Amino acid sequence: MSLLDGGATRAGLFFLAGFLVATAGGVALGDPALGVSTGVAAGLALAAFGYLFVRPA
Repeated sequence: MSLLDGGATRAGLFFLAGFLVATAGGVALGDPALGVSTGVAAGLALAAFGYLFVRPA
């Protein structure tokens, strides 16, 4: 059993990855608030993608 077998766990990891990348980008550009708001949106989109379309091999 892998960590990515569960749909909610997989979605949570994808959300975290999208959130962290977008937030880091916003901080690098000098606007942390924009990074966080974009991070939430990107995280939700990636979580839906991870939950619906990604399946472990």
